[in-house]
Amino acid sequence: MEKAMKTSEEAGIIERALEERGYSAFFGEGLKEQIASFVNDPKKPNVMELDKLMEGDRLLFSLLIRSFDQANPVPAFLVSRGLPDGKKAELFIHSVMSFAKAANLVHGRAVQLNSNRIGEFDPIWVRARFNVDGSGSGEVVRVNAYQMEGKRELKNLFKLLELENEPNIFTKELWVMKLAGGDMPLLNTRFGKFYISAEPEINSLSLWDKDKNLLIPDIKDEKERKKTFNTDIQSEEELKQPKVKRTAKL
Repeated sequence: MEKAMKTSEEAGIIERALEERGYSAFFGEGLKEQIASFVNDPKKPNVMELDKLMEGDRLLFSLLIRSFDQANPVPAFLVSRGLPDGKKAELFIHSVMSFAKAANLVHGRAVQLNSNRIGEFDPIWVRARFNVDGSGSGEVVRVNAYQMEGKRELKNLFKLLELENEPNIFTKELWVMKLAGGDMPLLNTRFGKFYISAEPEINSLSLWDKDKNLLIPDIKDEKERKKTFNTDIQSEEELKQPKVKRTAKL
């Protein structure tokens, strides 16, 4: 009985620690059962393995568990994903970063730290830098961007997308929150639906098609933007191309 109570208490400590990292929304159902299996393992491992399918990639999370330390029972975790040619990207996280942000970092996206404080916009953006030629290990590096106007500067970039309808303030806030977390909001423009991602290094956004193929690295690039959005520009460029004179068929 005493052992069962101790095991239940240990599971509760781990659950609360993972909840703080946003596990409920990220990993979904079934995690409590995995935690229970972990704490009841007679071998008493100190690393719990979890996986998550995200955009077709299987991400593996190796969580260091110290349930005896109630103040910080999950002090670190390693997240990895497969790359072409049998390579692997691995990112070691030893902060209070959420699983979702770590997953976006391992996908190569920029994310923002402490972005959920109401009324504030923390200008600290980070991105993972990987040594894919060697060990595949990655490090989190700080990116200095969007320093001056913060949220307002990001929202101004939405105007360059020629949106189908003017979004309300709540929609814009939602887009900013998603971009800050490394996600790619899907926007409905006059020319179709496109994904966008934050590119804080160049103080801009990137534009992606519905299959998440990159179209424009920098949305502020007017020439590329017109080429993608304006079919008249495309037609003019086609007219400028030298015409090949066809010979009559025999």
